[in-house]
Formats: sequence, C-alpha cells, structure tokens
Amino acid sequence: MRPSMEGLLYPSISSDEAVALELPKAESEIHEAILECGSTKAPGPDGFNMRFFKKCWDIVKDDLVEAIKWFWEHGEISRGCNASFVAIIRLYPRSYQTVFERKGVIIKVDFEKAFDSLNWNFLLEVMRCMVFGSKWIKWISSCLMSASISILINGSPTDEFLLGRGVQ
Repeated sequence: MRPSMEGLLYPSISSDEAVALELPKAESEIHEAILECGSTKAPGPDGFNMRFFKKCWDIVKDDLVEAIKWFWEHGEISRGCNASFVAIIRLYPRSYQTVFERKGVIIKVDFEKAFDSLNWNFLLEVMRCMVFGSKWIKWISSCLMSASISILINGSPTDEFLLGRGVQ
C-alpha cells in the first residue's frame, strides 16, 4: 500500500496565482519570453535554436503563436516537439567521466533531470495539493508524457521511444 498524502500540509499558491498561470498569453508576452531564452542553447528537433526564433520573429511569429495557443487550449504537444537525441561519441581511453570502457570506446550516459528522479504521479498529486489549476496540471503532465528520445547512429536517428521515470 502506498502512503497517503491526505492530511499533509503543503504550501499552496493563491487562487489568483492559479488563475493567472492559466490565462492566455498575448503575442507580446510570448515574444518577451523568447527574448529571455539563451540564444545558443541546443537546437530543437527542427535544428533551430533560440537565436533563429529571435532573428526571424517577424517571419515565424504567426505560426509559433498559433502553436502555443493550440497547446494552451488543448493541452497536448505535437509529436516531435518534445523530442531529444542522444549522440554516441567515440572518445580516447583516459577520460575520467566513464561509465564503462571497452576497446577504446568510452560511453557516458547521463539523462538525469530533476523530474526524472520523481514519480510523475506523485509530482502531479503534490501540484493538486498545492492548489494548482487542473489545466496547468494537464499541461505539466503533457510535457512529461510526450517526451521522446532517439539515438543518433552515424548521424541518423533510430526509432523514437518514450521516456519514463526510472528504469522501465
């Protein structure tokens, strides 16, 4: 039997904060959020990093704003928008960041993110206890559940597979 969270006290957000999180965002707010992102972070599955979206805002804004509004209304992320790639890199033996070593090939795998070490259902339940709105919780759930990954072999991705918390 799993422990119950009933009766535990959680800090909570105010009802005004919960409502504000779920309000639609104006184009200017979306643009401002993009401008605040680091320009040289790793590109998305489409190959574009944030510098592209900043420099080409006038060209891409209508499509990007429409995609964000669609997510806001439906709470679903289109396939491929939350995808990641893992590249297998050959290194020389003598690296100090090894997981295992075999015939001159060293592989280091580190997929850990903060949410990977939590049970996702627990995270969503804590958000309910903290009085986040149901729409916000659905968005977070969609972000968690839509994550996928492909392994790059000689620059070509394998079939995608979905991520889950822990070893599946």
